[in-house]
Amino acid sequence: MDAGLRQAEVDRNEAVLREAIADYRQLVVEAIGEVENALARERKQLERIRQLERQLSLAERSSHQLQREFINGVTEYLDVLTALDDEQELRRTLLSARRELLEYRIALYRSLAGGFTFGKA
Repeated sequence: MDAGLRQAEVDRNEAVLREAIADYRQLVVEAIGEVENALARERKQLERIRQLERQLSLAERSSHQLQREFINGVTEYLDVLTALDDEQELRRTLLSARRELLEYRIALYRSLAGGFTFGKA
């Protein structure tokens, strides 16, 4: 008697289940994409930091060399000040790059957590 109703209910439940599985698959694909993007940003930022560290090392050597040349009367003090200014600018840029790396790492951890939120006290 109610076989048709029961079969319709089974079919509806199966359709709901298929939809839930499809939604879950899409969520997993998006989560994997977020993690991959976060890892790529972190790798790129680490390379940028290495380049800035090399530039800073060269700027420090240049600054020290110009200071020695100034002491020996070979160069003007303006050259020393310009080199120091360049060195300080590189230090600020390096600090900003390291801060960005931390922000990228936080984004990575959030992606890995999958939307987990901490309870409020």
